[in-house]
Amino acid sequence: MTSSQLERKEPQLSEVDSSQLNPYASPRTGANSRTANGDLLPHQKAARVIRLLSILGLVAVVGVGVAVLLPASAGDRPLANAMLAVIAVCLGFLAFLFFVANALMRRETWARYVGIAYGLLLLTGFPIGTIAGLYILWQLISGWAEGADEFA
Repeated sequence: MTSSQLERKEPQLSEVDSSQLNPYASPRTGANSRTANGDLLPHQKAARVIRLLSILGLVAVVGVGVAVLLPASAGDRPLANAMLAVIAVCLGFLAFLFFVANALMRRETWARYVGIAYGLLLLTGFPIGTIAGLYILWQLISGWAEGADEFA
């Protein structure tokens, strides 16, 4: 046997990097990072709540829009045009909230301020909006510093 064959050592499973085992695994840094015990970071929790509220708002706007526009469009009424404008504004706002939620997942500072403003706006919607608004405010104000070293 040659000396190169004697020195050759097969890597053990514990020595192999986990990213080499699964090239499709999500990265441990950036937007997909989690704490050591696997929980989401506060800004990710707030982003998920904002995204959930956006999805619920989208379902409500489309459902109410269809329910109102179908009978209104049967006749030649100006209500249909006004309702289309209101639905377009609502859909634009919901698209903006999706954009904010994605920016919060990336921990962008401007999204934190927009999320705080949205949380304050939600406080007026008693009782569910108040609960969701308080949760978003709590996560974005008191929990923003947590996990900051992972995104630095």
